[in-house]
Amino acid sequence: MRIQNHFLHTQTIDSLTTIAFEKKGVAFLFRHVPVMTCPICGEEYLSEEIQDRLTDITDRCLQPGLSVNVYDFSQSQIIA
Repeated sequence: MRIQNHFLHTQTIDSLTTIAFEKKGVAFLFRHVPVMTCPICGEEYLSEEIQDRLTDITDRCLQPGLSVNVYDFSQSQIIA
């Protein structure tokens, strides 16, 4: 999927990125996450589908404590 960057008047390119964040005290790290990247400024955009998948995975995996959950989006099935 590609989108138009209206500020720089260019189309994004499909690529992969790593996303790290904390939710309710639990750290998450996702590798190989599909994103749409502006080739000029490097801004990355997540599709609604990918955002929904990230939310679903993190909601199922919330466990308080000092842990880091690492997920590889290139795998077809993420076991949580």
